[in-house]
Amino acid sequence: MQLFSKMPSSAKTWIYAANRVLTSDEQSQLNTFATDFLNNWVSHQQKVVADFAIVHQLFFVLMVDENACHLGGCGTDDSVRFIKSVGSKFGVDFLNRMQTEIMVDGNIIVSTKGNTIKLYEEGKINNETPFFNKNLLHKNEFDSKFEIPFKDSWVFKSAHQLQSS
Repeated sequence: MQLFSKMPSSAKTWIYAANRVLTSDEQSQLNTFATDFLNNWVSHQQKVVADFAIVHQLFFVLMVDENACHLGGCGTDDSVRFIKSVGSKFGVDFLNRMQTEIMVDGNIIVSTKGNTIKLYEEGKINNETPFFNKNLLHKNEFDSKFEIPFKDSWVFKSAHQLQSS
């Protein structure tokens, strides 16, 4: 998937995962809300150069070209307020950083760390099961490390550290 083609590889990246798949109506509304937000987003009296995408009907990905303008703390806070507002409108939590997302048989399963480990231990997922990595900082990482094998995930590494303790 070729997203964010106009963003430099260094673009600052935030990945917000909904706690459920967004309906097509919600995705359409989110597109409208996000476009309005980006058209009016400023930081230090400068227009923020940014882009967004809704990925797999679940992830809201936001990127900022900091080469074009520096995004200060207040600008970042504005984006968090925006995503909280959208979540409130839709009854969706976009900010649970402990939530995990894996793909099983072409469907994304939204889960918890503990449940994902349990699925692995039960053999329902394996080392190669696609895991969505939201711990990325820049576009180049999004392009290459957003969807990774479960064995490369923080959840897998965390579970194995616990076992070896």
